[in-house]
Amino acid sequence: MATTSNKSNSSNSGTSSDAPTTERTAETIQALLDRITEQATEAETRIRKAAQEAEGGLRNRAGDARENAKELTAGVENYMHNHPAQALGIAFVGGMFLSSFLKRR
Repeated sequence: MATTSNKSNSSNSGTSSDAPTTERTAETIQALLDRITEQATEAETRIRKAAQEAEGGLRNRAGDARENAKELTAGVENYMHNHPAQALGIAFVGGMFLSSFLKRR
């Protein structure tokens, strides 16, 4: 029986010496995972902020484009109202040009 208890003691002593190594490895892995998680969270925050800024910029540009289109339309309507004969001539020449261009294709 003494032999059996010696074997169990030697296996326990081997396990107890392995435990600190295992615990250190687990702690190291956990620390790495924590660092990776933190960096991923920071990256996600930066990406979301950049996306929001890009969205805001695009919305501003779209608004500017709408305003420019309104101004251009108002200018054309004003020109047509003040110079109807010239506007009709420009439209006629433009139509002829477009027609000849499309016929060639």
